[in-house]
Amino acid sequence: MYLNLKFSILKNGLWKYSKENRLKIYLIVFLALLFAIGEYRFFYKIFMYLREEVEILSKHLTVQLINILNLTFLSMLFFSNLTNAIYYYFVSDDLELLLPLPIKTEKLIFFRYLENTFASSWMVLAATIPFFVAILHSFGLKWHFILSSICLYLPYFFLLSALGSLVTLLIVNFFPAKRAYQILWSISALFIATIFVIIRLIRPERLFKKTTEGEFMNFLKSLEAPDYPYLPSTWLTKAQSNLIFSKNNDEYSLYLIALTITALVCFLIFFIITKNIYKKCYTRAKTSFKRKGNHSKLLDYLLNFIPMPSVTREFILKDTKDILRDTGQWSQMLLLVGLVFVYLFSIKSLPIEKAITVNMVAFLNTGILGFIMAALINRFVFPSFSVEGKVMWVMKSFPVKINQIFFAKTILYFFPLFIFGTLLSFLSNMLLNVDFFIYIFTFLNVLTIILVLTILALSLGLLYPKFKFSNATEISFSYGGIIYMLTSMLYIGFGLILQARPVYVYLRNKLFYQAQSYGYFFIFFLFFLAISIIICFFCYKKAIKNYQFWE
Repeated sequence: MYLNLKFSILKNGLWKYSKENRLKIYLIVFLALLFAIGEYRFFYKIFMYLREEVEILSKHLTVQLINILNLTFLSMLFFSNLTNAIYYYFVSDDLELLLPLPIKTEKLIFFRYLENTFASSWMVLAATIPFFVAILHSFGLKWHFILSSICLYLPYFFLLSALGSLVTLLIVNFFPAKRAYQILWSISALFIATIFVIIRLIRPERLFKKTTEGEFMNFLKSLEAPDYPYLPSTWLTKAQSNLIFSKNNDEYSLYLIALTITALVCFLIFFIITKNIYKKCYTRAKTSFKRKGNHSKLLDYLLNFIPMPSVTREFILKDTKDILRDTGQWSQMLLLVGLVFVYLFSIKSLPIEKAITVNMVAFLNTGILGFIMAALINRFVFPSFSVEGKVMWVMKSFPVKINQIFFAKTILYFFPLFIFGTLLSFLSNMLLNVDFFIYIFTFLNVLTIILVLTILALSLGLLYPKFKFSNATEISFSYGGIIYMLTSMLYIGFGLILQARPVYVYLRNKLFYQAQSYGYFFIFFLFFLAISIIICFFCYKKAIKNYQFWE
């Protein structure tokens, strides 16, 4: 019954897909193929370089790379199963339909376990295939190597799914589901941020530089992943290294059996414990927890000092309180801190000394900074109308115009983003030690780009709202979110191309010690500003018109 129900939902969902949803699927498939091709080419170049340039150490380095990959996957899959299990066992809307049906609790737990395993692991499996195809072509292996690797990963996925799901149920047994969800997201975000920082501190680009023997050996030592003999990731690495180098089928079979038995034991422990506590946990998951409004009076007091219309002030106050209450959003700031560290560390590590090159890199860095801000705005600003949910229909009945709500959200999001973007730009320019002209150029572009991207995100968020979601992150990856990111990239690229000429003239005059003329730059910038205003006005008007026809 459960499988028939799920099959019917899947079939009906595919059959009733709108044209926009089909376009979204085609776009995602296209981008996934591009990513797979890029990943394959990247690792193929690395493995061929290792075989040709450092043949003596190619085996050691390849095994270490696989070990690091599997160890990273172990942590990623564990945390992914932790957070996904909250949804599949406690939050999913179809649970209210499934639990009253004559389906045994054991069957429901088992099928939810399978769904959680698939949802948490399919992307990891898809990402590993280009990696192992690159190994296959680099080392001249046969195609059954891919199938043998997949056979190793399957028990690995089920093992981590059982452990992650069990930990989630035990946490929900002591905390309400929403609080547990926030705790798990915070832990996951902290882990991912730490991974970013560690990878950047290793500085893998040193592998492709000419170094002394001592420096090279120190770098190899820094690349070595911990080798814990009782970790499943170590078994996986040893089995794969046997397939690549030793071709010892007996040892491969031994590790495959060890992974399978461990996965079965973990599943049995998970199943027995879950069967006894699931109903109690589900009941507890529906309980709520009190939210303390400690910041309300302080916010009211501070906003009273800012001169603005009362309607705008009230909407800013409402949205600010919503953001402060949703601690799940704040956990993602840990990721942001990690990415900022990686960004600034990468700028600092650039091996450039000449003033002309430094200023050219700073100019191109403006585009990178724009892409970072676009991704940040896509995550936090674009969903702002969608997360209102049914309240949007209530607001429509208020004697309040949508342009007042739009203006309030623009003010709320623009100023923090502008401060963050300006600070990031100032620190990166300071690390590069650029000219004063580049400081002015970056400031004007950051100001314009952030304002345009904020208005664009709010407009497209109003044009393509997504009110049905289990997590706000899904809104950023919706059809409208993809359209926003593509439009943002085109806009940022257009701005860089348009202003490349005056920057080139400035750098040429600096190189040949000629007199500088800044009026040329401001003419192009004013043209870019005019285009930006037209884009904002067009998107804003289209969004307001679309809102008027909501029913």
